[in-house]
Amino acid sequence: MMKVCPRCEATWAGGAFCPECGVDQPLEDIATDAGKAHLVDREMNLAVQVHYVERSSMVRTFVGLFASFGVAAFLFRAGFGSTGLVRGAWWFAAILLLALGSRGILRHARGRAARAAGAPAYTCPDEGTTPATEAPPAKGLGWLRW
Repeated sequence: MMKVCPRCEATWAGGAFCPECGVDQPLEDIATDAGKAHLVDREMNLAVQVHYVERSSMVRTFVGLFASFGVAAFLFRAGFGSTGLVRGAWWFAAILLLALGSRGILRHARGRAARAAGAPAYTCPDEGTTPATEAPPAKGLGWLRW
């Protein structure tokens, strides 16, 4: 669920308040009418699309790596039923699948994110952002306002 801060217009993957503006600023869901009003701006729309591509790429990367490891495990296991060079060929195929499969899946995910951002090399849009936090009170639980 994507959310946007109405004050600073930063996009977040969820939460109840904006970490940059503080706990007094609630976030708006992009799916609501108030949140959709922020998507009129081209840069904001692009930022939201990049976040969605990042998350879908994470899922694709996990599924691809999981499938690669599963198939490689079956190939490695098949090697135990063979002898001599055939056993080595099965094990080599398993290692090759892990190496090339992992590299290809990660390259695919990076490429999707770079195409979504419109940049030749992908950089995270929120990289280097430090959240603004309030100092805790001297005593009591006043910092639990949210």
